[in-house]
Amino acid sequence: MATGRVAGILLHPTSLPGPYGIGELGDEARAFLDFLHETRQGLWQVLPLGPTGYGDSPYQCFSAFAGNPLLVSLDQLRKDGLLSASDLAGRPALPSREVDFGAVKAFKQPLLAKACASFENGAEPTKRAAFEAFCREHASWLDDFGLFMALKEANGGRAWHTWDRAVVNREPDALERARGELAREIRTVRLTQFFFFEQWAAVRDYAHERAISIMGDLPIFVAHDSADVWAHPELFTLAAIGSLVGARLAYVINHVGDYASSPLDVFIQHEVASGTDVSVTPTGHYPAQLTIATWSCQGDIRFSIGQSWSPGATFTSIPRTVLVAAR
Repeated sequence: MATGRVAGILLHPTSLPGPYGIGELGDEARAFLDFLHETRQGLWQVLPLGPTGYGDSPYQCFSAFAGNPLLVSLDQLRKDGLLSASDLAGRPALPSREVDFGAVKAFKQPLLAKACASFENGAEPTKRAAFEAFCREHASWLDDFGLFMALKEANGGRAWHTWDRAVVNREPDALERARGELAREIRTVRLTQFFFFEQWAAVRDYAHERAISIMGDLPIFVAHDSADVWAHPELFTLAAIGSLVGARLAYVINHVGDYASSPLDVFIQHEVASGTDVSVTPTGHYPAQLTIATWSCQGDIRFSIGQSWSPGATFTSIPRTVLVAAR
């Protein structure tokens, strides 16, 4: 990462132009990096790249570690032999100046599943070995994420705290049974993450060849409806299993006077205290790091413009590592 004065542009990859209704980690991303290089820009700032949940916001993700499968380049999958030109020929008319996430999901998810099936049926041994190595390297989050997403689909997209109580409580027999029944769906989730990470690594390499650093961030809070909270409820401030959040902080800009439905960052505190390099583990997006303080609060707290924090609130400063750059 450049240490002197440098200029750049903030652009989430979903805003890149392209024929499939959403920006992708393919030729469009490389064209943008060429533009940055030609205009002597040194930074590309992106927002969180995780799989979006409520409201399709990058700050409400189903995982703090996974990548958004909607960013996977379909053209790159075609070049890799996992899709055919005919697979992409019948795409629907999608908006060119905004993202219709519902329509994009309906179009792309079957194609991603088809690419996964093509991989299973015809991938070369070296590719299979790379996929298995990827699964081993990221097992600490990928195993839970694969099961979480498969269960979410099987439950009609409902939040995890509404699922079968044995699964909500992560009873071993219930989880083992789900892994067996949803084995194909779990593997598809893992393969899609493999595609994302491969493509993102290629984009990062392309940026580095042009002396461009990628700067980004993580959500301040981990989303309640996420694999992280479901798999590790002991690391979050939850009122109880199956309920929302016991201590919440307001979104001052987007939700003035209302609560944010996100658990506090006990998770991040745990990662730092346990010696895990938080700057590397979440999707490997931005290996450089900057440590700041995130404020936790206890009590019934509400905040809006022109008001103050309610009496009796207790605040705790939690050291937190924010991911800032890819070089």
